[in-house]
Amino acid sequence: MDGLQSIGLGDANIKEDYIKAEMEKKMTFNGVRYQTELLWNEATAAKLPTNYDLAYAQLLANLKSLRKTPELLESYDKIIAEQFEKGLIERVDPLEDKYSVGRKIHYLPHLPVVRKDKEHTKLRIVYNASAKKRNIPSLNHCLEKGPNLFNDLQDVISQKLFT
Repeated sequence: MDGLQSIGLGDANIKEDYIKAEMEKKMTFNGVRYQTELLWNEATAAKLPTNYDLAYAQLLANLKSLRKTPELLESYDKIIAEQFEKGLIERVDPLEDKYSVGRKIHYLPHLPVVRKDKEHTKLRIVYNASAKKRNIPSLNHCLEKGPNLFNDLQDVISQKLFT
């Protein structure tokens, strides 16, 4: 163990500092909140497979469940259409050249979450980036974890409380 590692400043801290710096560099303020890009872990992302069968099975299960309550199916369809219109989601045709040539398509499975106790926003769609097959990375696994900012948050709260 070299000197830096013995005091907790090894490769993990260097990587964490790099990720934090990259996120800060890409941070923007949209007038309401701060946003930053998510960073890829290239080594894990290279192992990300196509997951068409997993996403398709989830879609079929969603449809089977939603068809039991036609108004929920209609709401689900409306939400998907609105998200498509806003550019939040996109349609992917695996037969189109721009997607299929030399690239694996990784689909984002989604599912309905229904809150019967809510008068408004009874239905919402959850995109499941942690969906995966056994021993294969999920989309979440392909993102850099990033630094733990909890201590920074505690410092900010302490400064606000005691000043």
